[in-house]
Order: sequence, then C-alpha cells, then structure tokens
Amino acid sequence: MESEFKQKINLAYALSLASGILILSTSLVSTLIRTTVNPIDFDEIYHCPMTHMMPFFNGIFWFFFPLGIVSGIVVLVASLLLKERPKERIPIGTLIIVFSTLSVFSGGGFIIGALLGLLGGIIAII
Repeated sequence: MESEFKQKINLAYALSLASGILILSTSLVSTLIRTTVNPIDFDEIYHCPMTHMMPFFNGIFWFFFPLGIVSGIVVLVASLLLKERPKERIPIGTLIIVFSTLSVFSGGGFIIGALLGLLGGIIAII
C-alpha cells in the first residue's frame, strides 16, 4: 500500500515537473522572440495583411507573458514540493491544476505542458 502511494506521488511529480519545465521554457522563448522581432520586419518578410492588428496583439502579449512565466515557476515549485511533502498532496495538486490551466492563455507549453500539469495534479489529488 505504501509503495503504491509512493509510485503515484512519483508519477505526479514527474508529470508536473515536465509540465513546469515546458510551460516556463516556452514562455521564456516566446518572450525572447516577441521582444526581438520587430512587427514591421515581420510584415516585410511575410507580407502579412494584418499589420494593422499588431498593436492589439502586442497589448495582449504583454498582458499574458508574465502569466506564463509565473505559471511555469509555480508548477515547477509545486512539483518539487509534491516530492518533498507528499502528505500535502491535495493542496499542492490543486495548485498544479489551477496554474496549468492558467498557462493555456500564454501557450501552455505547447498545450502539452498544460495537459501534463493537469494530469499530474489529478494524480496527486487522487
């Protein structure tokens, strides 16, 4: 019974850790790309007909990019806490689920990261 509990915690830990790494890395990379690529250059290279929408997209990006970074850090730290304190698996699993869901607004680690976090949080709670 004890070994089954440890196996579930280890599985939840591994899934949540992978989720946090994916969410954080994709948020950082998208931030780096977005801050270095000039929208005017993008229009000249790809002949984008929606250049007039760039200020709108820039506003949305600057609103959501901190959310992705914070979500990635919280899921990463929560996964480490899950391994360290398995008795507190319900609040930690809930935290992983909430921030994995929020990460979808910033890309969610190619969505795979968000799904891994949801799965890891659910396994931790169950």
